[in-house]
Amino acid sequence: MGDSSTGQRAARVSVERAARLGDGGLGAPSATPEQAARQLATYEDACRALGKAPGATALRRDVYVGETAAEARAVAEPIIDAGYRGFDPSAPIYGSIDEVAAKFRALGEQGYSDIIIRHLTSDHEKVLGSLRRMREVRSAVAGPR
Repeated sequence: MGDSSTGQRAARVSVERAARLGDGGLGAPSATPEQAARQLATYEDACRALGKAPGATALRRDVYVGETAAEARAVAEPIIDAGYRGFDPSAPIYGSIDEVAAKFRALGEQGYSDIIIRHLTSDHEKVLGSLRRMREVRSAVAGPR
């Protein structure tokens, strides 16, 4: 969703349509944290107006979980700085296990129930390492069971 009022209006209409016709809402992967919060609020407001309970609220995020924060920055920042998919640099999530878990918890506190991930890098070994570390992120976000 861009900064234009036409783009914002179109995004609002599609989020309201999801509330009316669907079982949940899906936030845009390119949304900044502020835009993601607005998309979620729009969906929840539309559900309330329709007398419906909100369903699953998912947000797609492009991620990289590094071995360390420095390694994550070394992998992710050149990709983002090159204009990754035209996304605002604040949309992708990268960092150490603890940093990514903290960002996911913040999205949960906003009201998102699920995060759908795609990896920032296409380097096979880096993706596999990030996926292994994502298991630890998930445990950290879930907390003690």
